[in-house]
Amino acid sequence: MKEKLNKAWLFIIRSSADPKKVSLTVKSVGLTLIPYVAGFAPLLGLDVSGLPDLVGNVAELVGVVLTGLGLAGVGYGLVRKIVIGVSSLKKNEG
Repeated sequence: MKEKLNKAWLFIIRSSADPKKVSLTVKSVGLTLIPYVAGFAPLLGLDVSGLPDLVGNVAELVGVVLTGLGLAGVGYGLVRKIVIGVSSLKKNEG
């Protein structure tokens, strides 16, 4: 059971194209989480109350863009991982 979980974990973490690299899916999840983690700045003792509205609007726009790029990367990474995984299974069988 532990070996299967380890294989599943490595399948998610490792890149299908180059197993020495981290997968695009994991990188994109991290990219998607950046705006949400930044929302916890006040809890970390960072004073953000003095920021002008313009900076707030720019930060919101950056958050939306990062979230969109991250979600697109997650989708592309998952599809690529599935396609490469299926094709490698077919090669191993035949």
